[in-house]
Amino acid sequence: MRPARSPAELGLTAHDKRKLKRALRQARDARHFRRLLAITLIAEGKGTSPEKVGWASHGWTVPLLCTHLQRQGFEVSARTLRRRLHEAGLAWKRPHYVYATAAPHPGQKKGGSFAV
Repeated sequence: MRPARSPAELGLTAHDKRKLKRALRQARDARHFRRLLAITLIAEGKGTSPEKVGWASHGWTVPLLCTHLQRQGFEVSARTLRRRLHEAGLAWKRPHYVYATAAPHPGQKKGGSFAV
């Protein structure tokens, strides 16, 4: 997933945050409450990595996030979660591994020819 944006980058002001908290207190529908809660947490700048909450993973996957949310008491299907992440503008990409130093003699390692 791409890095989370700050509340300021999302365009949320202090006034917006107060309105969100007021709406949370007044919400009667569980689905509406969960959506407001998610937006409120983002507005407060809270990002949660899997390692910080006890999972042995460096990044979230949809199945892992579904399991985590279920343990928190929020039932959501993988399909719905993918759709919501996409609607929020979040994208998932595989990790790109980079060697710390260049390999010595890369031509020889790739089968390059030797001058005699």
